[in-house]
Parts: sequence; C-alpha cells; structure tokens
Amino acid sequence: MITMKKGFTLIELLVVIAIIAILAAILFPVFAQARDKARQSACLSNVKQIATAIQLYTDDYDETYPVTSEQDCQCIPAGWGNMTNLNAHSVKVLLQPYCKSLDLFVCPNASRSRQYDASHGYCSYAWNGGVMDATHGTPAMAAISNLASLILSIEMTAADQWNRMMPYWHNNGHWWCGVAINSVVPIHAGKTLYNMAFADGHAKGIKEGLIQTSDFGFYQNSDGQSRQWSTNKNMSDCSFKG
Repeated sequence: MITMKKGFTLIELLVVIAIIAILAAILFPVFAQARDKARQSACLSNVKQIATAIQLYTDDYDETYPVTSEQDCQCIPAGWGNMTNLNAHSVKVLLQPYCKSLDLFVCPNASRSRQYDASHGYCSYAWNGGVMDATHGTPAMAAISNLASLILSIEMTAADQWNRMMPYWHNNGHWWCGVAINSVVPIHAGKTLYNMAFADGHAKGIKEGLIQTSDFGFYQNSDGQSRQWSTNKNMSDCSFKG
C-alpha cells in the first residue's frame, strides 16, 4: 500500500512564519543594541589611545599640548579659510607618530559623508580649543588645575578633515563654537553618550546632561560660574581658565 507524504498545511506555514516574525522582532533590537555597544567600545578604545598619544606628545614637548593651525595662514581653526590638501598642522597628524594609525581618529558610528583630504582621511573627534589653540596660546600641563576633569577631545557625528575645535578663539576677540557645534552631538547609548579623552590620559563615556562647560575649562564671564553644557555649547561669553 502506497502512503502519501503529508506536507504542511497553509495554517501551519502561517503559524511558522508568525513565530519567525515574532522572534525577529524580539531579537533584531537586541542585535542592534549589541552592535551599538561594540561600536561604542571600539570608539572608547580609540579615544583612550588618542589620550595616551597626547600624553606621549607632552612628554616629548616639555609638557605642552599639541596646537593646531591652518597650514597657510597659521590661524585657528585648522582647515578653514584656504583649505590645503595636506594639513600638516592638524592635531591628528601631529599625534600620528605616537598612535601609528590614523584609523584611530574615526568613530565607527560617525558619518563619512564628507572627506576633504584623501591623504589624511577622516577625523571624527573635536579638540578643546582652550588647550590646543595656536592663535590664543596653549597652556602647559602645570597651568591646568585639574587634569583628571579637563576634556581634551570629544567625538563628533560628522567625520571630516577640518580638524574642528570646540570652541576656538575667534579673531573678533571671543571664544566661539560656530559650525562645529552642529556636529558635536552624542551618538552612543541611544544618542545620549559621548566618549571623550581627558588631560590626565584617561578616557570614558559621559551622558550629555552630566557635562559642564567647566569640564572644558570654560566659565561664564557674567558670574564666573560653570553652566550645563548641553544648553550652553556656544561658549562665546566664556573665559578659559583650565
């Protein structure tokens, strides 16, 4: 007697498809979170190596930090004005001998929509202009009151070669964040957290709402106080005190 092999019924197929869809809906967000966490960890590793490279640089240059300037006009910010193909004065190029790879200067979560320098590639970390400002003058390590709390570098959403500073000394006589402020936004942990390097060589991630303008060494001119940074990013009425 020949028996017919029974196949799946339409109802059974629909049930299997529904189960797969439910599992996918549950697991895909978990995978996305795991991927974001991995990118956050990779970015933090980059920032830590950058912080170490800055420490090594200061060891070689009498405890002074790398300063940057636009290659032609010797002014801040680097890469603005007369853009050059090879900006040898950018911070990341100055640090390259200490970290060996320029790939460290790219956060895995940063956009790569803009690239102005095929030789030096992208940069997705902004530098503290109060410390690394060739126009206004850079302080030595001894002039900074609390190295462990002073932010030297903070990540950006946009990766480019403009070597942006946040803030920098504007030529009309005040500190200014300008265009860079549009790109200095958190891109980790649900777009709430920044990875950043500190002047004593350590690196960590901090939620945006916990950052103060004093963490960059800036205080309000009106009363000498610090401000909540997420609502006072444009520090044009501030003074750098380190």
